[in-house]
Amino acid sequence: LNTFMASVDPRFLNVANWAMLTTVAGLVLWVYRPVGQYKYSVKTIIFPKIFSFFGPDYHYSERSPITVRSLGADEIVPYFENEHTEDYVKGRYGNVGIELLEAELLKVQGVGRSRRRETVFQGIFILLTMNKPFAGKTVVKKDAGKIGNWLNGTFKGLQKVQLEDPTFEKQFEVYASDQVE
Repeated sequence: LNTFMASVDPRFLNVANWAMLTTVAGLVLWVYRPVGQYKYSVKTIIFPKIFSFFGPDYHYSERSPITVRSLGADEIVPYFENEHTEDYVKGRYGNVGIELLEAELLKVQGVGRSRRRETVFQGIFILLTMNKPFAGKTVVKKDAGKIGNWLNGTFKGLQKVQLEDPTFEKQFEVYASDQVE
């Protein structure tokens, strides 16, 4: 093999490498183009039609006009430095306004070469607008067990709420500024 490689003109290897690279790049584009077209059509054609079935008040947008920072949910959202939002849905069910947005929240971890972005939240935010005014503040979070709940602490100015439903109580922790509300 070494004698064969020594006898081959280096210019041929350079041309062969470029030809191979161009061919592979062309194949990759050819394979992934339909995937890109599918994703584009789902967000621009299919999703708007699906949400229109819920009623004329429902609208879908690929981009969210709302940012997570603008929600002012500092006490319930983990610390983050960057956010990426998409897939925004707005509608109404009875007297309740509904807004949904998909979000990924990131923060930078580490220093120097060990610096990396870490996802601290990936999921859906749901905003509900109701005609009833609320005087208090209530936070519901997933139960992390006795030790996990103790380590996470409580929310400033909120008291732990004991609920009557044992099934709900096993899965969630509830804190509120007004126990009755």
